[in-house]
Amino acid sequence: MFETDYHVHVDGTPGEARRQKMEAYAQEAERWGISRIGFVEHYWNREFAGYGRWYTPEGPERIAGLREDLSEARLPEGMRGLLGCETEYNKEGVIPITQEDVREFDYIIVPHSHINMRGVVTEQDFTYDPEGCARYMEKSFMGVMRHKIAEHITILAHPFAPVGLDDQQDRILSYIADKTFRECARAARDMGIALEVNSLTWQDKTEEELRQSQFIRFYRIAREEGCSFVFGSDAHRPQQYRYLPGARYIAREAGIL
Repeated sequence: MFETDYHVHVDGTPGEARRQKMEAYAQEAERWGISRIGFVEHYWNREFAGYGRWYTPEGPERIAGLREDLSEARLPEGMRGLLGCETEYNKEGVIPITQEDVREFDYIIVPHSHINMRGVVTEQDFTYDPEGCARYMEKSFMGVMRHKIAEHITILAHPFAPVGLDDQQDRILSYIADKTFRECARAARDMGIALEVNSLTWQDKTEEELRQSQFIRFYRIAREEGCSFVFGSDAHRPQQYRYLPGARYIAREAGIL
């Protein structure tokens, strides 16, 4: 069902170890039927302030090193490797990547819901404010779509997934109306930004939780509005491919074939 994975992390691993990690990911991905794999690092260009403890500010030399490692990695026969980055949408509405960076990557991923990154993405604690979290994600989704660099964004990472509040996903999304989901989906469609079906979003969810997931409603609406979709494992280690069946279930129930 999924033949590509555009969201595999090799953050912080240097040189030969990084190539070995790419190879390990690729071997595991092949077992799941993946024939094209995209490696990303969390990227924050050093020209921009406010990166907090989640990002190490980087520059062009970092991209060149990643490109070299990918070119030397031994991937399974027939598998294509790509180099992307996952940058950020911060509390000031800044996406910390330059036009020069864009030209060096094969694609750009931007999330809008890293609400766990307090002080960088948001100053608010939504632990006891599910409706406030829903309103924030509505605003940040459209903020990414309207950003001056939006035309260069390829993928919106884990849309409407309140990272850090996994146990409150459905309660939070229940505050978002179909009309709002539809408006957001149309914005993504019009900008040509693909919506990610991210398997880490549903890690360790039970079959019953998947069946009742509010994400099925969102992705079904997005499909009706003509959006494009990509799969992303969001894996930080090869073993996290075990969450792929949850993403397949959500996609299938939403009619994404």
